[in-house]
Amino acid sequence: LLMRNRNTGENVGFFTISLNLEHTTAETAVVIGNKSYWGQNVVVEARGEILRFLFETLGVHKVIGRPHGRNMASIFNYKAMGFKCEAILREQMRAIDEQGRLDQMIFGLLRTEWEARQSHGR
Repeated sequence: LLMRNRNTGENVGFFTISLNLEHTTAETAVVIGNKSYWGQNVVVEARGEILRFLFETLGVHKVIGRPHGRNMASIFNYKAMGFKCEAILREQMRAIDEQGRLDQMIFGLLRTEWEARQSHGR
């Protein structure tokens, strides 16, 4: 899913969604390629709409995301949206900058947790 600025049409980045229909789970990932949008809350806004679609329209039970351990902005966003850290896969990934290996975190959000947050206006 491409993300564009709703006023200008400028490309911001993209989301990927992988569905497991048998288990009613989904995994999402996001890339904000346009650095001028970093820190502008676009991920939270876009992910909120994606979660609404996955939970309300498709009836998904759980959504997960897998940021690497150095991606503090992503980790902050997952926590702010109610995701729980379910696992840390130690040294799971090679660092892009060739500076060793990175842990990969697995965050999950259940539909019941999302619904509870929606009923409290979050």
